Amino acid sequence: MEVPTRDGVLLRANVFRPDGPGTFPGILLRTPYGKPEAGYDRYVRAGFAVVTQDSRGRYASDGDYVPFTEADTGDAEDGYDAVEWLAAQSWCDGKVGTLGASYNAWMQWQLAKLRPPHLLAMCAYTIPLELTAVDWPGAFRPGRRIKWWLTTMAPDLRRRAGWPAPHTTDEARALWDEIEGEGHWIGYLPWQDFPRHLPPGLRQYCENWLAEPNRRPWRFDEVHQHVEVPNLDFSGWYDHCNDSMRHLQLMQTNGGSEVARR
Repeated sequence: MEVPTRDGVLLRANVFRPDGPGTFPGILLRTPYGKPEAGYDRYVRAGFAVVTQDSRGRYASDGDYVPFTEADTGDAEDGYDAVEWLAAQSWCDGKVGTLGASYNAWMQWQLAKLRPPHLLAMCAYTIPLELTAVDWPGAFRPGRRIKWWLTTMAPDLRRRAGWPAPHTTDEARALWDEIEGEGHWIGYLPWQDFPRHLPPGLRQYCENWLAEPNRRPWRFDEVHQHVEVPNLDFSGWYDHCNDSMRHLQLMQTNGGSEVARR
């Protein structure tokens, strides 16, 4: 389905909902990784309508992609619009929650700060408070980031830009494993030269991050006071975003409503 945004860009989504008449509470998952085509049977059987949406500039959605390394990506506004679109559908009862981990959780905190009227709850888990804690609080792991840029984010942008393959994550990971097995990345220096391997639309953002890995384009500890809905958060001690645990502590103190602070 096509979901309009306030600036006219169309974002595309899949809808999974119970058979038969009636209205259902909605669950929204926004992602830059390619909207899931299946896997929500349990939610549907429980009486929920699930919407999975490609974020701006990714996969089936229109527009230009701006990564989470930047302060203004448009994802807050797009998320708000998606929540309100979902609530307005004839098969939705007007109650909407959001779901997702890591980047998909980042999407939720972005939209929640704008307080969409029909957003009632969120499940944003395994997501740090700020960019400097993506890999580990205060640490920057360029090897891990390079693999992520090349195998996860770049393939779809290569396809959109008309570059040669790899155009899928599986293709890119196979190529990465082959190159890594040859030891190419172990001695790759300087790191600042790496972005030249990335397609247009990604290169400059990665250059900026490598040049200033301590930059703080967003800080969710400054967002909690604006979030009025409860969040279910969980993470493991050894997860790459285990700084996520601090969301619970800070929401209990600074959440924007009594129910958000519980």
